[in-house]
Amino acid sequence: MKEDETIDTFTTKLTTIVNKAASLGHTMEDETLVRKLLNAVPDRKNATWINGRSKATKGGKLQKEENVFDFSTWIIKNDHQALQEIYKKSDGGLTEDGSRRLKDLHSSLPQHVLVRDDIQYNYVSIPDDNTFPQQKVSLTVPMSIKTLDRIVGSSEGLFCLYSDVGIYSGTNKAVIWNPSIRKSVDIDVPNVLDRTKYHTSICFGVRPDTLDPMLLSISWLHTITGTTWLVEAFRLSLGVWKSLSTNMPLRSTSLTDNRVAIGRFIYWRAVNRFSDADHLILSFDMISEEFTEIDFPVNLTIKHQSDPDLDVQMMVDLCKVKESLVLIYYEAGVVLSDFDVWMMVDSDPKSFEKIYSIKSSIRADPSILGVYGSRKSGELLIEVTQRGSLEDEDDSELLVYDPISQRVDYFGISSKRSAFFVSSYTESLLLLDH
Repeated sequence: MKEDETIDTFTTKLTTIVNKAASLGHTMEDETLVRKLLNAVPDRKNATWINGRSKATKGGKLQKEENVFDFSTWIIKNDHQALQEIYKKSDGGLTEDGSRRLKDLHSSLPQHVLVRDDIQYNYVSIPDDNTFPQQKVSLTVPMSIKTLDRIVGSSEGLFCLYSDVGIYSGTNKAVIWNPSIRKSVDIDVPNVLDRTKYHTSICFGVRPDTLDPMLLSISWLHTITGTTWLVEAFRLSLGVWKSLSTNMPLRSTSLTDNRVAIGRFIYWRAVNRFSDADHLILSFDMISEEFTEIDFPVNLTIKHQSDPDLDVQMMVDLCKVKESLVLIYYEAGVVLSDFDVWMMVDSDPKSFEKIYSIKSSIRADPSILGVYGSRKSGELLIEVTQRGSLEDEDDSELLVYDPISQRVDYFGISSKRSAFFVSSYTESLLLLDH
């Protein structure tokens, strides 16, 4: 497709080719036809196809209709089905081939990066294509979302928002939102325990074998003898909450707000409240509904290089890079700390490997504040102190960093320090029928 060619003109040309092939006895399969067509469309026209009016019809012919989804939608539906099949055949765990197919599947879908300024609560979506990050689209969000200050998870193109401000006990509200189709669903969260006594974590993911959005409400109370847990699960298809009473987390474990949903699992960074140096990963399997503890591959307490008698506390953040769980290691309280990046290999919780380090010298006046995940290419989404803002350390901005070439590109988005939510997401049709 030529840069100056319209979609209608290209569709007509393609229809002629398909019909000529059919007259010669060669019928093109719909899937082959659609994928070849999408590959031919320049990235800059993706948005037009997403909101377009064309669709594939049987017999290899193309027909233009009003108020129907386009070829990209057809692809998304079929990739949703492929995603379900991968997990249905996994029988409790993904093979190396299954992991590869899963990553290929996600990379084939149109993707975006969502940025929210937590000061103004402005939402911006940036297409993850060869124009990134120039095309910034301000999103109009549902009124129900505007009152919620926390994004507690994202999975399969959906985001979940929640707020416990002003709620000390009783019933609260969460909202599941699909920015691709501008659809949201409100969820009542009952049995919110007294925040003056209990800690509560609201978590979100999409069960991949059924594509069923799922919320977890995890509350815990510390006592002298240990920890008391209350875990409830909600599936959108069922519309009810149920209590989970088996395979609970260890009594000595406390959860942090650092969590990420990847595939069939929701992961948290967890700590042993009796030992600050005893960190671990807690995972929840949305299919089997079981919790598992995963040890970090590296001890979080190390000897300081300049003073062997001084222990340095390492910090670790969890994030998602190219559909894999990644651990970001750095020295606590050290402004110019390098960041080591470890990746889980083939979804195996016992297998991590260090893939690279992010040097503190990626810019002239460096201070890395956080790593939020990656683009589909693997380039990292990073928050840093704003250039030239040494007098005001509260200012920060976003950049994308290529760990291979070490190239840095700025988003052109700035705010106050640690006042961003940044996440990549794929276009999805989930919630369309709700």
